[in-house]
Amino acid sequence: MTSIMNKKLLNYIVRFTLTFVMVFIVTEMIFTNLLNYLEAFTTLGSLKYIHSLKSPILKVSPFMKIVYSIIIALILYPFYKDIIKSKRGYLKLFIILWGLALIGSVECIAGSIEGFIYTKISLLEHFLIALEVTVQIMIFTLIFFNWERNVYKRSKR
Repeated sequence: MTSIMNKKLLNYIVRFTLTFVMVFIVTEMIFTNLLNYLEAFTTLGSLKYIHSLKSPILKVSPFMKIVYSIIIALILYPFYKDIIKSKRGYLKLFIILWGLALIGSVECIAGSIEGFIYTKISLLEHFLIALEVTVQIMIFTLIFFNWERNVYKRSKR
């Protein structure tokens, strides 16, 4: 019984992480080109605390996204059935993730409420970053929720 539960949890984490990282990579590439992040990172005075794009630490950032997604997956796992079995579970998942990313942020990052209050970034820049995060979370939610709902239904047969 325990090995079945461990296998279910591991498979859930793998699906969550795969979906999260793939959606992040694709949307990040699109928004990086669309919003010209390279120029923004090098010219915005308010981003002086961010590493240069040539910084060695950025080479491990994909690995950190994997760790981040595993942590988020573990945080959400106790609510798995409440989300996946729910009629509007995709909406619950979206609201939780969106709230954690933008509303629940305690750091003054661009796009968050704290960032809006404490940074000198323009309202348009906040809006565009919030839009990017919203699109990422929306795409992730639709893909992951549908995949997970199908897995859940198959396991109940």
